[in-house]
Amino acid sequence: LSNPEVLRELLLTSPGMRQVVERNPEIGQALQDPQTLQHMANMVRNPSLMNEMTALTDRALSNLDVTPGGMDALARMYHEVQRPLQEACEETLGDGTGSRTSQRGTPSP
Repeated sequence: LSNPEVLRELLLTSPGMRQVVERNPEIGQALQDPQTLQHMANMVRNPSLMNEMTALTDRALSNLDVTPGGMDALARMYHEVQRPLQEACEETLGDGTGSRTSQRGTPSP
């Protein structure tokens, strides 16, 4: 994970991830940035950094509550970016069968 190019190629091996990148060019741009990829790898290796980034994200999301239209924008981003990105990651990191499981370990539709 120390090589950004290897990490980028690993992420893009999933057809689902490639679709997310095609539909959201800003994600493709982020995957071209070696610093972004290095930061992603650091979060995977360092749980305290991951916790810190999660706390910062939670704080930023809570600020959307007071922003007019903020929750609508968040819902749109979830449906257009987050959910497809999560599904692509699950596909890449899954058992290779293409089936997904819910958080309880049961197959999801």
